[in-house]
Amino acid sequence: MTLPGLASPPAAAGSAADPWQAAQEAVTAGDAKHAGELLDPRPAELALAEAKKTGKDVPVPSLADEFSTTVATPSGRLRQERHLDAQRVKRADGSWAALDDTLLKRPDGSLAPAAASEDLVISGGGSGTLATMTTKDGKQFAVGSPFPGPLPAPTVNGNSALYASVAPDTDLKVTATRFGGYSTVLILHTPAAAANPAVRSLTFPTSTKGVELSTNEDGSLKAVSEGKEVFTAPKPQMWSAAPPASGIRPEGTTPTPAPTSVKASLTTQASAAAPSPTSTPTEGGGSGGTRPSPDAPSSADGPGAGATVADIPVTTGTATNGSKSIVLSPSPDLLDGPNTSYPIYVDPSWSNDARGKSHHAWVQSAYPTGNFDVTGPTGPHHPGVGYQGWESKFGIERALYEFNLNGYMPDTAINYANLRVWQYVSAEDTCTTTHPVSAYRAGAFDSSISWGTHHIFEFLEGKDVPGNGGRGCPGGVPVDFNVTSAMRNALADINTPLAFALIGMEGTGDRVAFKRFAYDAVLSTEFDHVPLQPGDPRALPAPRSVTRGEGDACGDGTVSSFRWVTDTTVNLTSVVNSYNQGILTEFVRLWDNAVDGSPIVSQGWSDYAPNGSRASYTVPRFTLQDGHHYGWAAQGDDSYLRGPETAMCHFAVDTTPPVAAFGTFTNPDTQFPPSGNGQTTNLRLGQEGSIPFTAYDPNPSGKLASGVVCVRYGYDPRLANYTQNCAAAGSTLNVTEIRTKPTHWGTNVLYAQVFDDAANASQTMSYSFYVPWAPGTVAFGDTTGDANPDILVPDSAGNLITHGRATDPGNTSVPPTGTAAPASQAPEVSSGRTWKDFKVTHRGSRDPGKNTDDLFVHRDGGDQLYYYANSESDPGRFTLGTAATLDRPNCSGSEASCPGYHQDEQWSYTSQITPIGSAKDTRTPNREVKDATGFLAVEAGNLWYYPSKPNHTLRAPNLVAAGGWDTLDLMVPGNTLAVDPAGTTPVTPALWARARTTTGNRTGRFQVQ
Repeated sequence: MTLPGLASPPAAAGSAADPWQAAQEAVTAGDAKHAGELLDPRPAELALAEAKKTGKDVPVPSLADEFSTTVATPSGRLRQERHLDAQRVKRADGSWAALDDTLLKRPDGSLAPAAASEDLVISGGGSGTLATMTTKDGKQFAVGSPFPGPLPAPTVNGNSALYASVAPDTDLKVTATRFGGYSTVLILHTPAAAANPAVRSLTFPTSTKGVELSTNEDGSLKAVSEGKEVFTAPKPQMWSAAPPASGIRPEGTTPTPAPTSVKASLTTQASAAAPSPTSTPTEGGGSGGTRPSPDAPSSADGPGAGATVADIPVTTGTATNGSKSIVLSPSPDLLDGPNTSYPIYVDPSWSNDARGKSHHAWVQSAYPTGNFDVTGPTGPHHPGVGYQGWESKFGIERALYEFNLNGYMPDTAINYANLRVWQYVSAEDTCTTTHPVSAYRAGAFDSSISWGTHHIFEFLEGKDVPGNGGRGCPGGVPVDFNVTSAMRNALADINTPLAFALIGMEGTGDRVAFKRFAYDAVLSTEFDHVPLQPGDPRALPAPRSVTRGEGDACGDGTVSSFRWVTDTTVNLTSVVNSYNQGILTEFVRLWDNAVDGSPIVSQGWSDYAPNGSRASYTVPRFTLQDGHHYGWAAQGDDSYLRGPETAMCHFAVDTTPPVAAFGTFTNPDTQFPPSGNGQTTNLRLGQEGSIPFTAYDPNPSGKLASGVVCVRYGYDPRLANYTQNCAAAGSTLNVTEIRTKPTHWGTNVLYAQVFDDAANASQTMSYSFYVPWAPGTVAFGDTTGDANPDILVPDSAGNLITHGRATDPGNTSVPPTGTAAPASQAPEVSSGRTWKDFKVTHRGSRDPGKNTDDLFVHRDGGDQLYYYANSESDPGRFTLGTAATLDRPNCSGSEASCPGYHQDEQWSYTSQITPIGSAKDTRTPNREVKDATGFLAVEAGNLWYYPSKPNHTLRAPNLVAAGGWDTLDLMVPGNTLAVDPAGTTPVTPALWARARTTTGNRTGRFQVQ
């Protein structure tokens, strides 16, 4: 093919201006316009702007959850404050409500907290369950009344419901918590109430959904789902109204000394884990919690000063319907003691473990077990710090807090982190004397935490904390610790909670420095929240150029660098990243630089994608216009903020395919004329000539077109084997002709198509032309059309391999020159056979007009004889598509003229099939049937010849020679040794026969008539 010249992209029709120069000017202006474009701000962006303007923190409500709030700071960062306990609950309308445990009547008459973090329903009286807790994912635990019959309508006071006279002289009080848990307290007013058999063995029926009820070794209860505690209850307790008058306490009970000062709120009661509460007070905030007076009497809220307290053994039972029940056995010593004071309070309680991975605990060196998430109304129920030397057992206590880090990402940019705790009470009750408390990073913990299993890591910060609890400073004392380094390090494994330990003065003489802290703590984190710049922006399918490859021209506004898209549906993608968001979207803007003002033609969000993955925005179909060129950019968007945008990327659109056509024949000396036009060429087979050809790339928009860059042509209508010529990168192609050297005489068909730089393809055009025969000897044995004999043999894989130029003078070996047919094209391939299973022979063709050999293929003992016609468009290649089977003709004549011939049979008795080629001494393709090849074959020891008929079938065989041919191999190497009577000119092919033994050879000579 010749490339007479390379043309530049044509100017727009009807315009004197160069469209490429106009496009460059538009891109420069359009990109500059959209680079500084202000987008609608996201909620956090608005808050950051307001904070910067006012110099004050501004809340970001959309970033709040049950445990945390987030504010924008004047410094341009966000600060999250995360509590251990839930602080709020989302209403049905999406707004937040502060937790409120006030009981309200529901439409069905039942009671529920006004706003609890988990669902709790308490009986409004009548039959049915006493209380039902339900988690957000539908797990449920319900408990019934321990007494038969319907419950009376309760008297509601705040967060409590009192059911009077559920049994003789017995009331039942249920108190809700703001977290969806509750406590139940039986109030036994008289000895007669205590004597009730139902009291001696309190049986609470239960029903569950998705959880399994069981007891712990320490007497506490749990309802578990897949190994995880969902609902928990501490070991039930009972307590009396006042201490025994004689000072003698019942066996198995524990007196609480009557405190005369705030120090009474510091001592632990003699239980390995401090006594469980009957209610959970509101603590945290600036107050550090609401402390009862040290001299408060016993009540349904908890034991008072000097009360006698006893643990209650607990078991579980199974009813006949399979449901479980909780069985409590109150202490007979406390119920029947001679000095027992009434009323007596019996307290089982339940909580919903909604904290997830956030918890508090404290450990005591004097006890083997720890206090995990234990709460209560009095001082001894609060985490202790320092040396507790006020009541036996003396020992060191340490407070622990851990926070769930899910929601952060490992690469969150932490600027500052602060841990705030509240001192609940201290032994030193003056307001000015201080004692040191230090914060350490600790090991994550669970309900198995104890003195022996807790782990203390690096020191973080120490503070001198003043006393409280006296008359001048009764409230809680907030204490802040800088925990920035711990927070940054913890993000390496966000699946492990971040835990802290508070350690005070731990010497035996330091009891005055002992302190207790509130259950809640706050982890305040200041961080950069804006999503990162998306990475690897790409349009998909990728914009491409045939001559320059794929590319997105990001950060490159040179129009000549733009690649092309050919479909109006394109996805604009990028890899979205954020410091701390698990999922986010990609926000995309797309503008048309081919239109004045470069307007935005499409913008919007992708679907949510995981952090670090590729997000994809689909441009609406038909937005993109042929000939136009576009710019686009993407930003990460986490619904609160948008981050910095990518570099601006570009592409152009070309949806119009190029046009190709064959031109007009003008020169018989250099061109091949089309068939049927009455003209002939002076060229002959084996000579190169040209075919007139033209192509162009239409530009209907008058803006940009990619231009013709490649022409592809060949003799296969599918262009499976083709020649292709392309322009240099950045150039177009001016095509005027296709040069070709036909491989066979007669009618040829050339197929051609062109491609523009956008990879649009023209229609495949066909050109039929006639190639005259070039006089001269054509070699028998040639399968590839190069006028040289070829040898075809199978390789080890069963492919049929060509060994060309087998007769070149001086050849000492014949290396492979190509594959005539892969194993998959062998006959009977469906039966697992390859070319190794067949004998292949060739000399001439059954079509006397061909100048290359066809193949005769037979398997010893096989019924079929296969004939593979050579490919005219690709000589030397054989496929099943050109294969046919040859029918075996019967022998005609007398029985004597057909000795041993199997009539009406197939080819299974035939062997040594050997084609002879033409019967004359030269091979000049023509249409005379006598020059079509017949073949020799052996059957029943006789040698037969099968001539060809004009319709390409076989004539009845002729007996050439009878007997003795079963032990010979046949060959027809040509007309060697076959000469005319004068002995000078070879006139016919000769048959060579080689014995399969070492006793010699046998040569025959014959002439086909």
